[in-house]
Amino acid sequence: WVHGNVNGFSGDANKIVILGQSPSSVPVDVWSYAYVAGPLVSGYVSYSGKAFSFPTNSEALAAQHWYGASAMLGCGFSGDVVPCMRSKNFTAIKSAAARVRAPVATSQAR
Repeated sequence: WVHGNVNGFSGDANKIVILGQSPSSVPVDVWSYAYVAGPLVSGYVSYSGKAFSFPTNSEALAAQHWYGASAMLGCGFSGDVVPCMRSKNFTAIKSAAARVRAPVATSQAR
């Protein structure tokens, strides 16, 4: 939205810089890798964090969280639950995802 509308605010779409501090610096750093071929911004400022600052979830833990949320919505705890999940509205999915808890003694940023 900013890239497409900055001119209306006397801005320059070729001079957009995004900034993030602490945990918000992680997605700023990720942007620098995500749009290499066609950058949407000209600069990135990441204060106190980068894409690899926090440990990532294992594939098993990510699956456990996915199926935990899908089970809360009545879509099951195994197999292909994607068609069922697609039938749910955003608010229900968001609510189920919020009830999935991070393991004890891990970063909430994960």
